[in-house]
Amino acid sequence: MTELFRPVEGIELDSLGTVISDDSTHFPVPEQFGPLRYYEKTLRCASRNCSSPTHYKVKGTPYCYPHALNKLNDMLIELGVEK
Repeated sequence: MTELFRPVEGIELDSLGTVISDDSTHFPVPEQFGPLRYYEKTLRCASRNCSSPTHYKVKGTPYCYPHALNKLNDMLIELGVEK
């Protein structure tokens, strides 16, 4: 068996327990600006006949990334941005 795939045992296994812990470290959520927001919780796309899993909301409505990009593009066109 190669060194890369050897089983971890004994003291080496005990030392791993100090690195990997059950206590999850929570980091502060970065402030988000604009109509596009990211969420940790998995949502379902609100676009008709899609319902793909997503982590994004545009103006409070969950959309998968292709539908979110379409929605954001439509918003830019409404503002007069063409290119």
